[in-house]
Parts: sequence; C-alpha cells; structure tokens
Amino acid sequence: MASWMKLSETCCNCGKTFSRQQGEKSYSRKSLESTAVVNKVNTTLGALVEEEFNVTLTQDRKRQRFLCSECTWAFVSVAKSTSTRREALSKIKERSDATYLAKKLRSPVPTPRKLKKMRTMSPRKELAKQSLETEKKTAKKKRVHTFMETEVNKALNAIRHRKYQRGLSILLKARVGFKKAVLDIAQQTVRSEVKDLKRARNSSFQGGKTIEGISKFDWENQFHESSKTCPVLLQVLTGALTSQQSIHHLGLACKPHNSVKPIIAVLVSQILYQHRPRNLNFFQQLNSVQMWLAGCQREMFNRFNNLGLCIDNKGTRSYLDKIRTTYDTEVFKWKSSIEDYLLGLQSDSSASAAYTIPYADSEGTLSVHSMDSFPSSTAGSPRRPVNTGSPIKIGHFGSPMHISPPKTEGGKIIFTLYKLLGFFYFVSVIPFHRKC
Repeated sequence: MASWMKLSETCCNCGKTFSRQQGEKSYSRKSLESTAVVNKVNTTLGALVEEEFNVTLTQDRKRQRFLCSECTWAFVSVAKSTSTRREALSKIKERSDATYLAKKLRSPVPTPRKLKKMRTMSPRKELAKQSLETEKKTAKKKRVHTFMETEVNKALNAIRHRKYQRGLSILLKARVGFKKAVLDIAQQTVRSEVKDLKRARNSSFQGGKTIEGISKFDWENQFHESSKTCPVLLQVLTGALTSQQSIHHLGLACKPHNSVKPIIAVLVSQILYQHRPRNLNFFQQLNSVQMWLAGCQREMFNRFNNLGLCIDNKGTRSYLDKIRTTYDTEVFKWKSSIEDYLLGLQSDSSASAAYTIPYADSEGTLSVHSMDSFPSSTAGSPRRPVNTGSPIKIGHFGSPMHISPPKTEGGKIIFTLYKLLGFFYFVSVIPFHRKC
C-alpha cells in the first residue's frame, strides 16, 4: 500500500511530486489509462507512449502510474503535430533517470561480449546434458492457430500457387465479410456493364426497326453483343440456366438440345427495357406484334407491359402504323404494273412477271389462284379464295411464285403480315380488273 502511494504521488516521467492546492479536492495529474484525443482519434496516454516510442509498458501498473500536466502536454504534442514535436521531445528529456518512463525510454547500451574459456576435457554425460538444456532453451513455443486462421492460411497458399478457384472458395466459406465484399464487387461490376451496354450505338436491342430489320433479326446477334459488353452478367445467367453437362454446348438444363441464347437475350432485353423503355424495346415491340396477330385483348398488353414483356396499347398501334407503311410497297408496284398493262401502257413480257401476285395459302406457300376461284360481285364481302391444292397462272402470263415459310423469328412475322395482303388484293385489284 505504501509503495502504491509512493508511485501515485510522483510523476512517472519527470519525478515531480504532486501536491494539492488550496480549494482543490484532487491532484493535477493524469493516469496512463486516461483518454487522450489526438487528431480527432480517442486513445490512452499509455497507448500513445507505446506507439510513439516503441516501448512496452506494464499492463498492471498503468493505473498506478501518473503524469503531471506538463509531461501530459509533451507526450500528446509529440503525436499531434510536427511543429511542436521538437519542443515536446526536449521537455520529455528533462527528467530524472530513476523514474519509470526514463528507464523505458532511454537508449539501450550494448552488452559487452563475454569470452568463454575453452574446455580441454569434459565428460560425455555432461555434454549430453548441456546439449539437451540448450535445445530446450532455444526451442520456441509454437503458436496454436484458430480454425479461421488455418483456413485463411490455406486460401493464401492456394492463391500463391495460382489455384485461384480453390483459394476463393475457401475464403468464401471461412469469412462472411469476404463473401459480402465479393457480392458487392459483382453487383457494382454488373451495374457498370449494363450502363455500358445501354449506351452502345447501333445496338441490336434498339427498337423502331422496319420490316427489313425484323426479317434480319437473330438471337445470335443479341447474345454476341451481350457477351462482349457484359461478360460477368452473361456468366451468371449462363450458370443459372445450364447444368454441368450442358454448359459445354450452351444447352438448357431441362432441355439440353435447346440453346440457351434466346433465353439470355430475352432476359437482357427486359433488363435494358427497365433502363430505357423508349429506345431499347425491340423485343417488346416484336412480342407486341405477335400478340396483336394472335388477337390478344388490351388488358393483356397492359399486364405484360408491367412485366417488361411488351409495349402498351398506344405504342403497339404506333409501331404497327409504322411497319404498315412499307409492307405493302410491293403490292402497290404490282397494282401499278397491272393497271399499266390493262390500259395498254406495258408489254406482255414486262407484265407477265408483275402479274403474278403471292398469296399465303393454308400449306404455308405463297401462290396465286385462278380468277375463277375468286367470289363473284354478288357474293357480298370479300372472302379468302378456295385453295385448289396447286398454284394456277392468272390468264396466260408468267408462272406462279413459290415461297417456303422462313425459319427465323423475324421472317415468320413478315410471313404472317403478308397474309394480310389478300384483303387488299380483293378490294383494289380484282374490281379494277373486272371493270376493264
């Protein structure tokens, strides 16, 4: 108790004895465990001394050691700024050599080398005993690592040997923070990739294409553009849709013979549609045309539009008006050629090719039927001609046109749109021919 009182009454650096002034209840001193604020960072005076002067203080005696106000200012000023460091160091050196911190902070003196005398004779038993004692002294205690530290060391060794997949898998299982960091990096990377993809010029996902652009549509182009700009997103979607057996040929997990490219292109189209619904909406426009041809109701367009699968009713009508301005261009050319021939402005040879007009029959081929198969003027509204099974020439000009159904998605839409040309043929061409 007396020793503790003696330690608490003097400064552990300069040896100054603390004294109470009149009217004060406590000494003007601070313990090594007291809080010190250095550059807006809270720490203790003991930790500050250990960090700045690279010494180790006795943990049990920190509460029993105190500093005066001048020494406290000196130690805090050493760590706070470089301008007051020199003055603070000179203040710290003005101390007694017998204090606690003076013994800790003084420079070590090299120990003189002790010369050992060579022994001429020594028993073997004593040599063996001495060797065992030296081995025990030199043997260091091995630190026992925890399970987490062992797993981290395994992962680092695997990464050093360039086994990155094994190292990352070990870290993902061992450290929750590492897994969260990887997910955050993947999220930021995918967001950046989608940002670059939606800024691309002449993108295959851009809407407003004409009939010629629809006929050239292919899933391969959209998949190639996505894989080039968004490699991380494509790898994630491919891993989610394929299995270990079908990943090599990009087949679906449930149907390995079907390609995964159309599914991925549809998913990427929906993602881009959420960013720019007015520009990157080619898939949605294509799907809206398919739904319109199938006779879907307006409510279906609204529901699918909320899911990003098609455009709304107004957008569908606008897009149909746009593509209908060009799809009947060939029909108008044929009509003009037939009118010129019937008025005697065109020769037989030039009219023979133009007089054969394609029509979509039930077998999927485009052909022209005989004039006798069309309904008479008293039959009322125009109806589709009866399929005779084989195409027949109109009059004695030319030969019929055979067109096989296309295999691409865009070609199928164009093929279906051409079926609508029959009505225009009945209304405009046939009545004009009969009047002449």
